[in-house]
Amino acid sequence: MSKKLPRFEVEAVTRLSMGGVVFVCSLGNLDFIIKPGLFLGNAKIKGGDIPRKVDSQGQQVENIWGFNLESVNDLQQFEIGDIVELSQD
Repeated sequence: MSKKLPRFEVEAVTRLSMGGVVFVCSLGNLDFIIKPGLFLGNAKIKGGDIPRKVDSQGQQVENIWGFNLESVNDLQQFEIGDIVELSQD
């Protein structure tokens, strides 16, 4: 049985100096490893990290992720509010 990969809601889509980045909020399971061949929706990602964000009490928010897309052109696939899933090729 394959492990269910996490789902996310798109919070922001932006182009940075390092390329296209999609910021997402977790909708549950966060048990995954960033590795080659991973996709967010239909876009191949080259990395991801938890951005430094704190809530109103000063506690780190750990359900927000930033995924670096392999191709900046894939940014057009994402809109705020979209529900996307990680998948492995």
